[in-house]
This record gives sequence, structure tokens and C-alpha cells, in this order.
Amino acid sequence: MTLLESDNAVLLLRRHAADSDEGLLCVFNLSSREISTTLPQARPFQDVISGKRVDGSQPLVLAAWQFMWLRG
Repeated sequence: MTLLESDNAVLLLRRHAADSDEGLLCVFNLSSREISTTLPQARPFQDVISGKRVDGSQPLVLAAWQFMWLRG
């Protein structure tokens, strides 16, 4: 697991499987307000929980306390 640099209100972690290239980008809004953050890679992701596609080249908006687990 790798802790990535981000806004103070955002916890950004990258997890990789030891035996493959597959991994997750875990994004957590730790504040009581909506935030906009930039992902570390400008590529397409898919939210594991909702199935929603996320464009990594665009700012990601998270509601208060929202989190996303992104695969891509």
C-alpha cells in the first residue's frame, strides 16, 4: 500500500496485488464539506462500488465523507 500526496481533507491510497499489476486507488473525503481533488493519473477508472466510470483527467468531486475505490 502506498500513501499518495493529496489535499489535507483527502486520504489517497494505492493498493497493488503482489502477484499482478491489478490495483485500487482508494480516495476518501475526510471532511464535512464537498471537495474537488485531482487524481494522480489522467486515465479512465471505474468505481468498484457503484460501477460508475471516472475520468482521471478531470477533477473528482466527492461529497462530505464520501469515498471511492477506483480500479483502472
